[in-house]
Order: sequence, then structure tokens, then C-alpha cells
Amino acid sequence: MSQEINLLVLLYRIHFVVVKAQNIPGSLHNVLSQKNFL
Repeated sequence: MSQEINLLVLLYRIHFVVVKAQNIPGSLHNVLSQKNFL
């Protein structure tokens, strides 16, 4: 049971890091779009 919980926590952390990494370029793109650079 504890192994399954640890696996879920690990997957959640990986998912969070991936989403965070994807949001960085997205935020930069939004800022540039608002300033009419793109």
C-alpha cells in the first residue's frame, strides 16, 4: 500500500514539473503577444 502511495506522489511531482516547464514558455509567449512583439 505504501509503495502505491509513493508511486502516486512521484507521478504527481513529475506531472507538476512538466506542467510548470510547459507554463514558462506559455507565459513568455503571452507577455510578448500583449506587447505586440509577435
